[in-house]
Amino acid sequence: MTRPNIIDIETSRQPATASHQHLTALVEELPAGVISIDGGGRIAVFNRAAGQTTGYRREDALGQPIRSVFSGAEAFEPNMRFTRNFRNLSLTTKSGKRIAVSGTMTALEASAGAVIVFEGLAREAPLERAGRAGLERTASATAHMLVESNTLRFGRFRIVAVSDSMKRVLAVTQRVALSDATTVLIEGESGTGKDLVAQFLHHSSKRGGVFVAVNCAAIPEALLESELFGHERGAFTDARADKKGLFEVAHGGTLFLDEIGELSACAQAKLLRVLDDQTFRRVGGVREIQVSVRVIAATNRHLVEAVRQRTFRTDLFHRLSAIPIRIPPLRERSEDILPLAHDYAAKYKDQVTGISGAAAEILLAHHWPGNVRELRNVIDHAVLMGDNNPSIQAASIHFASVPEKCVEARMPGLSLRDSECLLIERALTETGGNVCRAAGLLGITRDTLRSRLKKRRAVTT
Repeated sequence: MTRPNIIDIETSRQPATASHQHLTALVEELPAGVISIDGGGRIAVFNRAAGQTTGYRREDALGQPIRSVFSGAEAFEPNMRFTRNFRNLSLTTKSGKRIAVSGTMTALEASAGAVIVFEGLAREAPLERAGRAGLERTASATAHMLVESNTLRFGRFRIVAVSDSMKRVLAVTQRVALSDATTVLIEGESGTGKDLVAQFLHHSSKRGGVFVAVNCAAIPEALLESELFGHERGAFTDARADKKGLFEVAHGGTLFLDEIGELSACAQAKLLRVLDDQTFRRVGGVREIQVSVRVIAATNRHLVEAVRQRTFRTDLFHRLSAIPIRIPPLRERSEDILPLAHDYAAKYKDQVTGISGAAAEILLAHHWPGNVRELRNVIDHAVLMGDNNPSIQAASIHFASVPEKCVEARMPGLSLRDSECLLIERALTETGGNVCRAAGLLGITRDTLRSRLKKRRAVTT
């Protein structure tokens, strides 16, 4: 298996791709001026049209503070958060002539740069004929080019990481992948991309082998042992042949145990033994089977609280959490919101060309309880409901209605278990008992909700 050739996550991004080169050429040939500034307000991209409009040569402009090059550039603040349009902005050219320009400024990262797309008003007529969509397409293409330089590819997967917090997560993940660690715990809220980080860890590993994923909440308790460890012929009714378990299938590679916090106490005990010595017996078997497997466990639960509530084994927790990787929620890394949104919108390039400024403001202002998964769904819905508009508009942005009472934090005076039960009851009441819709309100999968309902029934009977 080919793994990413990356030593430092800061140099792992791949700007020299065919896509990047194509976009660079596209920006250079655009009739509108395109200037990209970094977080310090210095010019990083300066296309031919920008030079023709301002009179500056590219080599004179690159690396210079935009305010020193353009005396009227006070409005170009690199710490802006949103996309905004400007009109009749006065700039002084290299020859000293003052001109009025109009265009769009789009933030690429919070406090880390922006793209300015503009034209002089003397050339306003063709710009008006092309419409505002032309500027938005130009800004979107430039934003996509810079997003590409913050994209990490591995196998058939990709991660867009602009924020420092996600870059740190990937750097730690890479170090873990290149180590001899056999157990890793990935923690994060539902929808943060734990499975994608697990895939990155596997593809970056020197181990090779296959990647086998299983959702612990989706397997019935009676079948879990057989699924993980396999069974011998005749071990139980309908066991007509020997069957390898997932540990055997993943031998030499990686086993990803998603929603590890949903395992029963019995399953936790059996898993602990395998993690300790990498040996097990099939159901109905007597032979010890030795494997070499890296186990990546993931959870959206607070396992420390689960240990305190005695619903998760202390020894298993310490065995798994020796190397923890925490993925921050999207609301804590707002720099990633617009790059991710542009990335998701790019798959609809035949339908939309970008995201409008008003839509971008709405996306940045949202709290994102469903994290990256919610953002992807919002973009999918916006494109579907876009009425053939060339860019995603504010009117097409729709967020699932989540009753405030269903997303409260832990209730004062109640245990974690009681708070969870109360939230589940409220969600089911709100949805008329519909498990699928209730799971959506709670930000968990249907299988997870069913598993927790089953545990509640077992406790109360």
